[in-house]
Amino acid sequence: MNTKFTKATDTQHQIKLESSLISAMWRTGAAIAGEKVSFEVLTAFVGNGADIKITGKSDKGKKLGKIKGEIKNNKYIGELEIPADTQLGDFVYFEVDLPQNGLNGQSNKIQVYPPIEITNMKWSAKEAREGDLLTLSADIKGAEEGTDLMVLIYEYDKDAIHDRIAQLPTTVKSKKMEISWEYQYIDRTGDIPTDGEMKKYNKNYAHP
Repeated sequence: MNTKFTKATDTQHQIKLESSLISAMWRTGAAIAGEKVSFEVLTAFVGNGADIKITGKSDKGKKLGKIKGEIKNNKYIGELEIPADTQLGDFVYFEVDLPQNGLNGQSNKIQVYPPIEITNMKWSAKEAREGDLLTLSADIKGAEEGTDLMVLIYEYDKDAIHDRIAQLPTTVKSKKMEISWEYQYIDRTGDIPTDGEMKKYNKNYAHP
């Protein structure tokens, strides 16, 4: 787009601004089969309400559906669902068409990965005291060897206001996850009422 202006500045002029498609990008680096993926289209000098058409495709001919919308503030954000039967390792992209502005283009391509399933998650013990070393393990399906994971541990609250007490990084090894954690109670134990004190109010002590 030419931004050079050579006319006199003390006179009123009428100029025509040319519309342009700046970018069409996925908002993530990979696509998971069976899940939605967000994308973003950026334009310049395209009026609010201008029609936009999105067509999802893949390198191996899989159709991802079509979306119709309107440009707002030179931007359009949407989602395309990656069919569950999309071939793993395929690359997906989308085509953009702005018919009122005579613009079209194609997005970048991202690879399709299988959905990740986490099963058989368990602790190494049913109970623990402060200072005990525990192991949390699970079976991982669909993640490549060495995939980074983040394990978040919460203290359960019966009112569903669970407190996060630990955040531990690990990786997938042989389709499994295993991590060790030393249990530490985060609150002051002196503030915890005993079971006898709770019974005065017809309540029972609840283990964290």
